[in-house]
Amino acid sequence: MEVRLRQRRDNLREKIPEIKRTVQAIEFLQEKEEEAITTHFPLADNIYVEAEVQKTGTCGLWLGVCNSTLNTFCCSLLFCRQM
Repeated sequence: MEVRLRQRRDNLREKIPEIKRTVQAIEFLQEKEEEAITTHFPLADNIYVEAEVQKTGTCGLWLGVCNSTLNTFCCSLLFCRQM
């Protein structure tokens, strides 16, 4: 049982940098809410595509296999900061 708890703790610690980057991305989108943003995102290894992100006031969070949510920026930030 102790081994499982230690593994779970270690897995959660590994996710902290990713959650911090998610919070930064949501804050950036929230600041730029008035205008469309042009960005590059990866399709595969070494293959990037340019995309324009329209202003919607919402963002989707992928929570794991078959779990995602679409919330306002404020709700998404609250969710990420509680993790």
